[in-house]
Amino acid sequence: KNIFNFEETKLLKDEVFGYDDQLSKKPTLDWASLPIQKRSSVSEKIQIGSMGQKGLRLIYDKFFNSNLHDELKKLLNSDFSIINVRPTKSEPHFDDGIGPQKFHLDYCPPAIFRAIVYLVDVGEEDGAFEYFPLNNKVSSKKAIGKAGDFFLFDANAIHHRGSPPRSKTRVALDFIILAHKVGIQNVVNTNPGTTWPVDPYLFSLSPSSIPDSKTGRWFKHSNKTYSNIDNPIAAE
Repeated sequence: KNIFNFEETKLLKDEVFGYDDQLSKKPTLDWASLPIQKRSSVSEKIQIGSMGQKGLRLIYDKFFNSNLHDELKKLLNSDFSIINVRPTKSEPHFDDGIGPQKFHLDYCPPAIFRAIVYLVDVGEEDGAFEYFPLNNKVSSKKAIGKAGDFFLFDANAIHHRGSPPRSKTRVALDFIILAHKVGIQNVVNTNPGTTWPVDPYLFSLSPSSIPDSKTGRWFKHSNKTYSNIDNPIAAE
């Protein structure tokens, strides 16, 4: 879905600051982050930045002061916040993909969903988001698109990656979206690095956000609880 026009996309690109190699300089040593010495997914070909206030305001207005808010709430069956906006810049290269450029599942905490906004036009060889559809482990698909395109996905359900760009630099916004109950203030946050910026257990989750496979849940293939647990809890 294209949600940002040319001028808005330009503003978002201009608002990015603090690009650095894909690395959390001050990692938190908790359940959400590996110790720095155990990470093997750092690449100078991938840089992560932060978003300035004007960019955050634009994103907030687009997602929470427009019809897009209601549309996404219906998809998620829950209200939500964008708890991290991570601008990412991937330089063209011909190496094998590592880190987020290698097929993987995210093992997100419960109620976490992912989204991407392209800030440049992205073709087959420009670092397109690539994924294996559910129940298909043979043929991957690439999400090519225009600057301003937005797409939402469940990073626990599909093997995915940002394919290594071969022809030109790929610039995108990486969103971490937390589903939560109505009544909690909607927020848009930016936090560079690769760690989760918030503990979702601090939020009161809506029933559809609890990791159970129910008919009312949009992403019914992920975050399933074990059948032998009497009282399901929001945990992997």
